Amino acid sequence: MKNGQFDANGPMPGRTDVAGGNPYDVAILGAGVGGGMLAAILARHSLRVLLVEADSHPRFTIGESTIPETAGLLRVVGERYSVPEIAHLATFQSVRHHVTSACGVKRGFSFIYHREGEPQRPEESTQFPTLAPPLGPDVHWFRQDIDSYMFAAAVRYGAVARQRLRITKTERRDGRWYLTSDKGKHFEARYLVDAGGIRSQMAEAYGLRENPPRQRTNSRSMFTHMVGILPYDQCVPDPKAFGLHSPLYQGTLHHIFDGGWLWIIPFDNHPDGTNPLCSVGLQLDRRKHPDTDVSPEEEFRAFLKRFPSIAPQFEHARPVREWTRSNTRLQFSSREIQGDGYCLLPHAAGFIDPLFSTGLSITIAFVNHLACALIRAKEGNDFSPQRFAHLEPWMQNNLNHFDRLVSCAYDSWADFRLWNAWFRIWTLGSFFGTAGPITVQFKYLETGDRAQLARMEETPYRGLASSDFAMFLTLFHAAFEQMEAFRAGRITAAQASDRIFMLLAEADFIPPQMHLADTANRRASAFTLLPLARVYFWARFRAPKAVRQTYFEYSLLTVVWMAMRFFFAEVRRSLRTVAATSRDHLLTWNNEWKDKRHSQPPPPMPVAHLAEKPSMARPVRAASAPARESVAAS
Repeated sequence: MKNGQFDANGPMPGRTDVAGGNPYDVAILGAGVGGGMLAAILARHSLRVLLVEADSHPRFTIGESTIPETAGLLRVVGERYSVPEIAHLATFQSVRHHVTSACGVKRGFSFIYHREGEPQRPEESTQFPTLAPPLGPDVHWFRQDIDSYMFAAAVRYGAVARQRLRITKTERRDGRWYLTSDKGKHFEARYLVDAGGIRSQMAEAYGLRENPPRQRTNSRSMFTHMVGILPYDQCVPDPKAFGLHSPLYQGTLHHIFDGGWLWIIPFDNHPDGTNPLCSVGLQLDRRKHPDTDVSPEEEFRAFLKRFPSIAPQFEHARPVREWTRSNTRLQFSSREIQGDGYCLLPHAAGFIDPLFSTGLSITIAFVNHLACALIRAKEGNDFSPQRFAHLEPWMQNNLNHFDRLVSCAYDSWADFRLWNAWFRIWTLGSFFGTAGPITVQFKYLETGDRAQLARMEETPYRGLASSDFAMFLTLFHAAFEQMEAFRAGRITAAQASDRIFMLLAEADFIPPQMHLADTANRRASAFTLLPLARVYFWARFRAPKAVRQTYFEYSLLTVVWMAMRFFFAEVRRSLRTVAATSRDHLLTWNNEWKDKRHSQPPPPMPVAHLAEKPSMARPVRAASAPARESVAAS
């Protein structure tokens, strides 16, 4: 340091860093998928970005299962900021073609209910399918490959990366951040983003953590990667007896029971798979399964002995790494997530539970909001806290909503009938939550107007899992009241489930093709083209006006056009493979290397299409009658 000047490679006279004598616009602590994605967007739009990672890529990380809402967000964000690498992460096919063959396909969420000491009953199972092509299916991310891909994209667009470097001191003065690393290197930045997860440096430095955490959910976790896990479809007498849409091994399998759940996320569940690993994680309700001193391996083996229908799946399974376990409560929360010149990404601000795979969605959606605010701040040369004030209520509201959603699921596992009812509340929220980014994307494709992409920051699209859609919130909070009454012991599980099914039957905004009020129908409709067409025609001609104008204002021809484009792209790709294989039998020379982008990244993008002004988030609560009327009239 000289005259208060900091340099990216340590003290150097006459300059502050390698970014041309100026401080970085943004420093990001943590190069996971969220930090890498944000760095790529900002660098693409000419901000000077420093991306610091205490570890190095590739690295082990969980958060491996995408959902349809995540896929929709990835496509919109990738298009909005002209970073195609983000959109490449949206579906199984795009990941397979552009990123890696080490990821698995996810055709559905399957929930198999177990009773301790008893064989599993096939009729006690539920399934929520993911979308079919061209919008799906979803994907099991092998995170070390996904994170490395986004990290490389950020560097390609111009971000300055430092791996195996830990920031040990942060100091704020004169509107700048002065950062010092464990290796004595110094950096200077105007804005600081903490993407460090539970070990958030800013949360610790500013005492942001709530103690105890405010969440209703109270769980603990243990997880690892394994080899030798058998598909559950092979461990049961007749896999078709479940009556579900897709094979259990071709999706995220949840073994659920009173007091917890076990995830099975395979990466080798398709013909082109090259990764023999399978992600395994056991989550336990601490009210029913208190913390223990035994090793996670011993606790997991003891768990298998209690559930005879789960144990055969692990008969030949062996972990490839040590088990990781949360020694105490998995949940954490922060009283604030942003302040003067800094903010926390979602996994640094708070965490609920891996159930429903909502963590990736909230990260990507927050990156969308934050990136827009930072680009605008750079344009206006103003990084004051007021520009970022809207981030606080948005994130806290969504975290609170996910907490209610997940904690009620844990409560519902005391009885399968109650889970069968609450499963439909989650299904409905996921349906409209997914419809939001799809509508935004299709309207952009129809109009070519990039301003359409900024609508993800508007009501109701900004609320994840339909948490900002007034009609759904009214239903959600009514169902939540039943779960609260059951949790308090005021009503039985049967009474709570009956009342939730009654609420579903009375709701006029639910597509009848989903059969959510039918207790015997344990699977949501398949989201292939023909069932989706039936839902579309219902929405266009019979749904309430708020549903029609909010989620189905695009032409069905847009869907058909996108499907045809996807189909012919796959055909061309297959033909290229056949042609290249035939050529290689006869010739040694080719020009395939010219198809790869070895040049400098494209020039910076204009940002006129970004949201002019961020909208303030509203508290997550049931909509009042005037609010519902306002939505209906909009």
